[in-house]
Amino acid sequence: MLFTRVYCNKTYIEQIVAYNSRMSLGYSILSIEDAPFDIVNQLLHESFQERLENNLNFDCASFTDAEFKEKSSAGNIVTVWEDDILVGTVFLGIQQRFSFFTCGFHEFLAVKSDNKSSGIGTMLQRVVVNIAKALDLDILLSSTAIPAISSVKWHKKNAFIPYKISSYEGRNYKSYNFIKPIRKGILVSLLVMITPLTLFVSKISNK
Repeated sequence: MLFTRVYCNKTYIEQIVAYNSRMSLGYSILSIEDAPFDIVNQLLHESFQERLENNLNFDCASFTDAEFKEKSSAGNIVTVWEDDILVGTVFLGIQQRFSFFTCGFHEFLAVKSDNKSSGIGTMLQRVVVNIAKALDLDILLSSTAIPAISSVKWHKKNAFIPYKISSYEGRNYKSYNFIKPIRKGILVSLLVMITPLTLFVSKISNK
């Protein structure tokens, strides 16, 4: 049986607990201080091993437990468990502004190899969207390596819109930057801002 635990930074936990109760979501909400950083980090390493084998040097594939804890403690870690085994995780960080939008950053998505293509990633995404709504976020941001075909397809399948191509220091690949509207009614404003970039990126990505 699958169940969800969300480890929340103290800044956000009251809002998330209230929304979880109001919407009867049934998530187990815990403090980020209680997060099993070592177990989550181990899943990241296992999940991203394939990327390393394909010569894509994702930072999270080599985090120490201490580095992962430092990078994730300011946000919220979503986890899905099957009994006592962690089968999926994703991190939702909070950024104050993106242009005139309040946004969250979706990263470190990992699913246990035995559970891939079983809907765990989509389940994690639903939880992230609910947390984003609980925190009154306008949009979600994400990025992934252009050569990581399965990740690019997953983002598009889950309504992330590619709007920019970026290069990051220390990485041997270029990345798509994605944006996903959360707040109702924001899509039109969002498309006005990003449409020229989106058309350009979509043209490239579909080649």
